Amino acid sequence: MNHSVLKDINVVNRTNRFLYYLRSIKPLRKVIYANVYENTERKKKLGRIVTVLHYLKMIANQFIYLFLIFGILAQALPQVPVEFIWFLLVIIRACVTTISSDDSIEKWTLIRSFKVDFKSYYHFRLHHDIIERILYCIAIMFTVVMYDQSVLTAFMMVLVVLGTKIVAEGLDLAYFNRYHKKISGKYKTVFVLGLVLSFGALLFANYLSMVVFYFLTGIIVLMAITFTVRIPVREVQIHESYGLYMLQQISPEESLASINLKSSQTVLRIDDDYNLDQSDKVINLYEGYGLLNRLFLERHRRLWFKPLRFRFLVILAVVVVSVISLTILRSFFPEMYFQVWYPFSTEMFKSIGPYIFIVYLLNIGESMTRAYYLNCDSKLLNYAFYRRPEIIWKQFVGRLGTLVFLNMIPLIPIIIGVAFMVGIQLIIPIRGEVQIFIITLVLLSVFFSVHNLLMYYTLQPYNESMQEKGFLYNLVKVLVVMVAYNGNRLSDIPNLNLWLSIITALYFIIGVLCVRLFSEKTYKIRK
Repeated sequence: MNHSVLKDINVVNRTNRFLYYLRSIKPLRKVIYANVYENTERKKKLGRIVTVLHYLKMIANQFIYLFLIFGILAQALPQVPVEFIWFLLVIIRACVTTISSDDSIEKWTLIRSFKVDFKSYYHFRLHHDIIERILYCIAIMFTVVMYDQSVLTAFMMVLVVLGTKIVAEGLDLAYFNRYHKKISGKYKTVFVLGLVLSFGALLFANYLSMVVFYFLTGIIVLMAITFTVRIPVREVQIHESYGLYMLQQISPEESLASINLKSSQTVLRIDDDYNLDQSDKVINLYEGYGLLNRLFLERHRRLWFKPLRFRFLVILAVVVVSVISLTILRSFFPEMYFQVWYPFSTEMFKSIGPYIFIVYLLNIGESMTRAYYLNCDSKLLNYAFYRRPEIIWKQFVGRLGTLVFLNMIPLIPIIIGVAFMVGIQLIIPIRGEVQIFIITLVLLSVFFSVHNLLMYYTLQPYNESMQEKGFLYNLVKVLVVMVAYNGNRLSDIPNLNLWLSIITALYFIIGVLCVRLFSEKTYKIRK
């Protein structure tokens, strides 16, 4: 089957999904009738628009990947050349997903419903992935030439992008051809860890330079050429064997929704080792919806207690190491201590901006709201009493108090550590800055707690299979991540801590009012 036929099938599938999404919006359902699926000419025209949107989404995904992952690492490791961080991420991303080991619903729809052979699908996907990589190359070249003004570096990056794809696919097929099974996740993890440790060793030894980058690029290109020549990617037998092997490992007849639901049930499952004696004590101490919420926490300790304990201990260790280091410097190396003490005292509390993203990452509100819906609300919302305004309000207030308390736990070492360092004069900040810093930190934690519950009760994004279907919910989610991630850039705003305190307080009031006024209509089961 040639690429044009597969391309047409894919366009039709995407167009049908797009129409289904449009018709799921109630106002548009009155305009877009059900017979639109049967209008071939109109679907052809719409298919061109959907294809353009598909490629725009593809480019946007690449930029989001660069913006979030690459940007975070580049800011966290300013001493590492940008090219090496980018090089590392490209290789890791290439080795994680390969065409033959793909188990997407799109693949099995084409193979089972349209009788596409495995070889044709492989080459169709390879052609599609190469186009995606070329778009990524264009974005990289534009960015590098614009900011770095190095055409050679941009060209090397393009070679790495295209080469890593070929190498990853070649290694995958070569491994299966020899061992008759796909590469296990254990080996991929070992490879990624080895890669990270190698980069760390090169950085520690001060060997990271553009010469090393060019050398690694050359190795990637040579490996790509070797795999292109030697690996029999055109042999039907390998693709058929690999495809049948994958068919035995999964259940492609399962819908994407059921797969997503099973995945959510695994991640958000009730604890296997909950304490019955502790549950009996809770039953004797609480009643009503307070009892329901308390039992929910007792049955989901794995979901909140273990992550919070880990974050608490990590932050506590950082604070303790900081206190010990400053004490040693003050006692034995006073000159070096002054160099460290001054920025600690003046810059650390000057602006809360850099800490916004940290507080966002420490927040467990989203995982808790998902668990609330899957293991509790999705069942109880079938009963009319649970949808009454006063019941929704009681649950919201109880859960808000719980989330605020839980999200405060990782901040306790920071607050105590800062107060301790100021108390023994390890750092001497400007008067009043520490108090505003701590208050703003607490208010930020409250902000994200309120935000998660506000989005949950007023937009309720989850459907029966735990897929996030709300467009507005996803848009707000992306905006919050972008603002939190760029918190460091907000540091230049005068009186940022004061402004954030005011905004957080207003958001708290508005959020509580919105839940009180609108949740009766919005908090419901989404089909």
